[in-house]
Amino acid sequence: MKSARIRLFCTLEELSDWLTLLCNKHGLGCIRFCGEDFGIITPPSELRLDDRTYACFLYPSCFPPPPRLAMNDVKQRMWGWIYVSRFASPLCDEKTMLFMSDIHGEDTEMVPASRYVRWLKAYLNRKSLIRAGVRGGIDLTLDWRMCSDIRYTEGARRLWEAGVPWKQYCDGTMYFGPAVLDHRVPVRSSGSESKERTDPSIK
Repeated sequence: MKSARIRLFCTLEELSDWLTLLCNKHGLGCIRFCGEDFGIITPPSELRLDDRTYACFLYPSCFPPPPRLAMNDVKQRMWGWIYVSRFASPLCDEKTMLFMSDIHGEDTEMVPASRYVRWLKAYLNRKSLIRAGVRGGIDLTLDWRMCSDIRYTEGARRLWEAGVPWKQYCDGTMYFGPAVLDHRVPVRSSGSESKERTDPSIK
Protein backbone atom coordinates (compact mmCIF):
# COMPACT_ATOMS: atom_id res chain seq x y z
CA MET A 1 0.00 0.00 0.00
CA LYS A 2 1.10 3.56 -0.69
CA SER A 3 2.14 5.91 2.09
CA ALA A 4 3.06 9.59 2.35
CA ARG A 5 4.69 11.72 5.02
CA ILE A 6 5.42 15.35 5.86
CA ARG A 7 8.11 16.05 8.47
CA LEU A 8 8.53 19.70 9.39
CA PHE A 9 9.03 22.38 11.98
CA CYS A 10 6.02 24.66 12.33
CA THR A 11 3.97 26.41 15.00
CA LEU A 12 0.90 24.87 16.60
CA GLU A 13 -1.23 27.59 15.02
CA GLU A 14 0.04 26.74 11.54
CA LEU A 15 -0.45 23.02 12.08
CA SER A 16 -3.98 23.56 13.42
CA ASP A 17 -4.95 25.62 10.37
CA TRP A 18 -3.61 22.99 7.93
CA LEU A 19 -5.35 20.08 9.66
CA THR A 20 -8.61 22.01 9.68
CA LEU A 21 -8.22 22.66 5.96
CA LEU A 22 -7.45 18.99 5.30
CA CYS A 23 -10.47 17.82 7.29
CA ASN A 24 -12.83 20.22 5.52
CA LYS A 25 -11.45 19.40 2.09
CA HIS A 26 -11.67 15.61 2.38
CA GLY A 27 -14.44 15.06 4.93
CA LEU A 28 -12.21 13.93 7.78
CA GLY A 29 -12.75 13.94 11.52
CA CYS A 30 -10.16 14.39 14.24
CA ILE A 31 -9.42 12.73 17.57
CA ARG A 32 -6.75 14.25 19.83
CA PHE A 33 -4.72 12.75 22.66
CA CYS A 34 -3.73 15.19 25.38
CA GLY A 35 -2.74 13.06 28.35
CA GLU A 36 -6.24 11.87 29.30
CA ASP A 37 -7.06 8.17 29.29
CA PHE A 38 -9.12 8.45 26.13
CA GLY A 39 -8.97 10.51 22.96
CA ILE A 40 -11.04 13.64 22.47
CA ILE A 41 -13.10 13.81 19.28
CA THR A 42 -12.78 17.37 18.01
CA PRO A 43 -14.85 18.97 15.21
CA PRO A 44 -12.63 20.53 12.52
CA SER A 45 -14.07 23.96 13.32
CA GLU A 46 -12.72 23.62 16.89
CA LEU A 47 -9.39 22.03 16.00
CA ARG A 48 -6.86 24.19 17.84
CA LEU A 49 -3.86 22.22 19.03
CA ASP A 50 -2.09 23.22 22.22
CA ASP A 51 1.12 22.11 23.88
CA ARG A 52 -0.72 19.34 25.75
CA THR A 53 -1.57 17.59 22.48
CA TYR A 54 1.10 14.98 21.76
CA ALA A 55 -0.76 13.18 18.95
CA CYS A 56 -3.91 13.33 16.90
CA PHE A 57 -5.46 11.23 14.17
CA LEU A 58 -7.57 12.20 11.17
CA TYR A 59 -10.14 9.65 10.08
CA PRO A 60 -12.90 9.41 7.45
CA SER A 61 -16.07 10.88 8.95
CA CYS A 62 -18.03 7.90 7.64
CA PHE A 63 -15.89 5.58 9.83
CA PRO A 64 -15.90 7.29 13.25
CA PRO A 65 -13.73 5.90 16.07
CA PRO A 66 -15.17 3.64 18.74
CA PRO A 67 -16.15 5.33 22.02
CA ARG A 68 -13.59 5.67 24.81
CA LEU A 69 -10.64 5.00 22.52
CA ALA A 70 -7.21 4.84 24.18
CA MET A 71 -4.04 5.74 22.30
CA ASN A 72 -2.70 2.17 22.53
CA ASP A 73 -5.88 0.83 20.94
CA VAL A 74 -5.60 2.92 17.77
CA LYS A 75 -4.99 0.77 14.68
CA GLN A 76 -3.70 3.48 12.37
CA ARG A 77 -2.63 1.29 9.45
CA MET A 78 -5.62 -1.03 9.62
CA TRP A 79 -8.09 1.85 9.74
CA GLY A 80 -6.28 4.09 7.27
CA TRP A 81 -6.00 6.98 9.69
CA ILE A 82 -3.59 9.89 9.27
CA TYR A 83 -1.24 10.10 12.24
CA VAL A 84 -0.09 13.56 13.33
CA SER A 85 2.57 13.48 16.04
CA ARG A 86 4.33 16.35 17.71
CA PHE A 87 7.12 14.48 19.55
CA ALA A 88 6.50 16.80 22.48
CA SER A 89 6.77 15.84 26.14
CA PRO A 90 5.28 17.23 29.36
CA LEU A 91 8.90 17.43 30.59
CA CYS A 92 9.76 20.07 27.98
CA ASP A 93 8.41 23.59 27.63
CA GLU A 94 7.33 24.29 24.06
CA LYS A 95 7.72 28.01 24.73
CA THR A 96 11.49 27.51 24.80
CA MET A 97 11.76 24.58 22.37
CA LEU A 98 10.12 23.89 19.00
CA PHE A 99 9.45 20.22 18.28
CA MET A 100 9.19 18.49 14.93
CA SER A 101 5.74 17.59 13.59
CA ASP A 102 5.14 14.44 11.55
CA ILE A 103 2.07 13.85 9.36
CA HIS A 104 1.86 10.29 8.05
CA GLY A 105 -0.80 8.43 6.11
CA GLU A 106 -0.86 4.90 4.71
CA ASP A 107 -3.53 3.60 2.34
CA THR A 108 -5.94 0.79 3.04
CA GLU A 109 -8.34 -0.80 0.57
CA MET A 110 -11.07 1.57 1.79
CA VAL A 111 -9.17 4.77 2.66
CA PRO A 112 -6.64 6.62 0.44
CA ALA A 113 -4.84 8.23 3.40
CA SER A 114 -1.61 8.86 1.48
CA ARG A 115 -3.53 10.82 -1.15
CA TYR A 116 -4.79 13.19 1.53
CA VAL A 117 -1.27 13.76 2.86
CA ARG A 118 0.10 14.32 -0.66
CA TRP A 119 -2.69 16.81 -1.33
CA LEU A 120 -1.74 18.77 1.79
CA LYS A 121 1.95 18.73 0.89
CA ALA A 122 1.19 19.94 -2.64
CA TYR A 123 -1.03 22.70 -1.23
CA LEU A 124 1.66 23.87 1.20
CA ASN A 125 4.27 23.89 -1.57
CA ARG A 126 1.98 25.66 -4.01
CA LYS A 127 1.20 28.38 -1.46
CA SER A 128 4.92 28.60 -0.48
CA LEU A 129 3.99 27.89 3.15
CA ILE A 130 6.84 25.41 3.67
CA ARG A 131 10.41 25.49 2.48
CA ALA A 132 13.28 23.03 2.18
CA GLY A 133 16.69 23.53 3.72
CA VAL A 134 17.03 22.19 7.27
CA ARG A 135 20.34 21.27 8.90
CA GLY A 136 20.70 18.99 11.87
CA GLY A 137 23.48 18.04 14.24
CA ILE A 138 24.73 18.02 17.81
CA ASP A 139 26.39 21.38 17.13
CA LEU A 140 24.88 23.30 14.22
CA THR A 141 27.95 25.47 13.72
CA LEU A 142 30.54 22.69 13.60
CA ASP A 143 29.01 19.26 12.98
CA TRP A 144 25.84 19.19 10.93
CA ARG A 145 24.25 17.59 7.88
CA MET A 146 21.48 18.54 5.50
CA CYS A 147 18.07 16.93 6.15
CA SER A 148 16.52 16.87 2.69
CA ASP A 149 13.19 15.38 3.80
CA ILE A 150 12.42 17.95 6.52
CA ARG A 151 10.68 21.29 5.87
CA TYR A 152 10.09 24.41 7.93
CA THR A 153 7.72 27.36 7.96
CA GLU A 154 7.92 31.11 8.36
CA GLY A 155 6.59 30.74 11.91
CA ALA A 156 9.36 28.28 12.77
CA ARG A 157 11.97 30.61 11.27
CA ARG A 158 10.74 33.52 13.41
CA LEU A 159 10.99 31.38 16.54
CA TRP A 160 14.53 30.36 15.55
CA GLU A 161 15.53 34.00 15.13
CA ALA A 162 14.01 34.75 18.55
CA GLY A 163 16.33 32.16 20.11
CA VAL A 164 14.00 29.13 20.26
CA PRO A 165 15.95 26.01 19.19
CA TRP A 166 14.41 23.17 17.17
CA LYS A 167 14.53 19.53 18.30
CA GLN A 168 12.93 16.28 17.25
CA TYR A 169 12.59 14.83 20.75
CA CYS A 170 12.63 16.44 24.17
CA ASP A 171 15.57 14.35 25.37
CA GLY A 172 17.32 14.02 22.00
CA THR A 173 20.83 15.27 21.37
CA MET A 174 20.18 16.51 17.81
CA TYR A 175 19.37 20.14 17.11
CA PHE A 176 17.95 21.53 13.88
CA GLY A 177 17.75 24.89 12.17
CA PRO A 178 17.43 26.62 8.80
CA ALA A 179 20.19 25.70 6.37
CA VAL A 180 20.94 29.37 5.67
CA LEU A 181 21.67 31.04 9.00
CA ASP A 182 22.43 34.61 9.91
CA HIS A 183 26.10 35.31 10.60
CA ARG A 184 25.31 35.32 14.33
CA VAL A 185 22.58 32.91 15.43
CA PRO A 186 21.29 31.48 18.71
CA VAL A 187 22.45 27.85 18.93
CA ARG A 188 21.79 25.59 21.87
CA SER A 189 24.06 22.55 22.11
CA SER A 190 24.11 19.69 24.61
CA GLY A 191 24.87 20.75 28.17
CA SER A 192 24.99 24.48 27.46
CA GLU A 193 22.70 27.45 27.52
CA SER A 194 21.59 29.34 24.44
CA LYS A 195 24.27 31.68 23.16
CA GLU A 196 25.40 33.41 20.01
CA ARG A 197 27.95 31.75 17.76
CA THR A 198 29.48 32.71 14.48
CA ASP A 199 28.39 30.49 11.59
CA PRO A 200 31.55 29.50 9.66
CA SER A 201 29.54 28.85 6.49
CA ILE A 202 28.87 32.59 6.15
CA LYS A 203 31.83 34.41 4.63
